[in-house]
Amino acid sequence: MKRAVCVAGLLLAVALSVFSQPYPPMDTPFRVNGRDLRFPLAGGLNNPQFNAVDLNNDQVMDLYVFDRTGNVQLAFINEGTPGESSYRYAPEYVPYFPQPLNDWVLLRDFNQDGAMDIFTQAQGRAPFRASSFLRILREHHIAFERLGFDNEYSLINFTLFNGTETQVFVSNVDYPSIDDLDCDGDLDILTFNPAGGYIELYENQSVERGFGLDSLIFELTDDCWGGIFESSIEQVPSGFPMPRAIVSNSPAAKRRARAAPPGSTLLTFDSDDDGDKDLVLGDITFSTLNHLVNGGNCQQAWIVEQDINYPSENVTANIPIFPAAFF
Repeated sequence: MKRAVCVAGLLLAVALSVFSQPYPPMDTPFRVNGRDLRFPLAGGLNNPQFNAVDLNNDQVMDLYVFDRTGNVQLAFINEGTPGESSYRYAPEYVPYFPQPLNDWVLLRDFNQDGAMDIFTQAQGRAPFRASSFLRILREHHIAFERLGFDNEYSLINFTLFNGTETQVFVSNVDYPSIDDLDCDGDLDILTFNPAGGYIELYENQSVERGFGLDSLIFELTDDCWGGIFESSIEQVPSGFPMPRAIVSNSPAAKRRARAAPPGSTLLTFDSDDDGDKDLVLGDITFSTLNHLVNGGNCQQAWIVEQDINYPSENVTANIPIFPAAFF
């Protein structure tokens, strides 16, 4: 018995010694259709989500990729020059991120301290499996901690009209926007409501209540952001006597199924430099992206124009399954 224990201990020590040795990464060339692949051993991408983050603290934004197929995380160091990115596959940074993350990941610096924080889907922490939640983890020297909230499941909530609280809903098959949509400096949440179709705006009240940027206090301030309803029908013609426009992603939308399956992606950014945020919408039903121009302002978004073949002035995005855009 003692001899067996000693042998096992020796084998374990040898194994630890072997695996603790540094090893050079493989640099085997792979050529496809006459082109050398830059990252042939990175594992491939099926449904990637892209986020900028400074991983090595050199003041240059690197690249973090989350692939919702298998919840895979990838990291790339930017070794390029200003205005010209050149990435190096850097799997050594991935273990610093929480494992696992689920469905969607957004890296945003909500408190403006120079370190990206993680907004992601919270799975398995709700009383009903159908519910979906946000959770946030804070970065500190590429280490993350769960940010606590004063509710049963420590998730991002908002207050209903009757004074009770419930979670901010983000479907696990959607991709929300977390951005400063009301132009006050803190981060708001744009997401589809539980029934789909209408886009809801949850405004962060941190600045309004005098907390600066260190808090996440949300109120549902617009249950039809932009005055639009995402549907599989044509856009309402200009001047049609309805208070809301209806957007689609295809000229042939009338011929498609009205009851479209869930799954939409939201990207907001100021595409026309007028101070408010415009929207790029992706949907699982279509292979193209829809660019929606906000003709309103920071306080009241109102969609006035759409490009259903975005970008129509260049090469139109055409992704067969679930297109998504990232800025």
